[in-house]
Amino acid sequence: MVPRIGLAPFDAIFALPLPALLLSALVLTGTSQAFNLLDGLHGLCGFASLITAGGLGLIGMQTGQDQTVQVLWVVIATVGGFLLVNFPRGLLFLGDAGAYLIGFVLACIAVKMLQQNPDLSPWAVVLVFFWPLADMVFAVMRRVGQHKSPFRADRLHFHHLVLRSLEILILGKKRGAISNPLTTLILLPMMAGPAILGVLFWNQNGQALALVGLAAIFFVLAYGSLLAATKRRRLAFTRGARMGLSLTPRHHSKRQRRYSS
Repeated sequence: MVPRIGLAPFDAIFALPLPALLLSALVLTGTSQAFNLLDGLHGLCGFASLITAGGLGLIGMQTGQDQTVQVLWVVIATVGGFLLVNFPRGLLFLGDAGAYLIGFVLACIAVKMLQQNPDLSPWAVVLVFFWPLADMVFAVMRRVGQHKSPFRADRLHFHHLVLRSLEILILGKKRGAISNPLTTLILLPMMAGPAILGVLFWNQNGQALALVGLAAIFFVLAYGSLLAATKRRRLAFTRGARMGLSLTPRHHSKRQRRYSS
């Protein structure tokens, strides 16, 4: 069971058996799904798993949870071996079963760590899991806001947007062999930043909660800015194509450049 959520008025409610059961089910299934939704690019879910497991491991070392740290080393070694064939070329993929399994195992470990150490802030754990959770929550809110089913898949996740921006603004289309792993590398600092903060503020609940809020604001603003820039570039390109202009000649084949000129 999830022992607490770090908000005093609600901790008493979730101390009751039924609310605690519902919260725990939501946390475990939601985290599993978050890692599955993140499995969209070469190495993305794998590196997110390494960052999360590493963050939990560092917290476990500070709190003396040696057995948990040993389990996390097994997770890190397993995911690290998988990444050798998943990044950058994508020779092997996690698939639903692999992504769900990793998310579920890490969620169970986090819940156990919260149970064993009353000083561990739940919001510090959220920071360690921030990127998968933020991507999932924002996707659900976006789809509901567009009057679509939250369970309907789309290609508007943050990593999809970064991938499209690379192809539209810089690399051009049909460069997936480069843009796919490059997107993962670009996102690595964004995934690692909140996790590092979670490790640093593992026992400071108020500060960790505030950092979760700041990280969420950054996520939304970065998503919106990237979406706006991509739309502007695409609109300019469309208008230029209608006028017979080649705005980005490096994005076209030689035949297309001769035609547009």
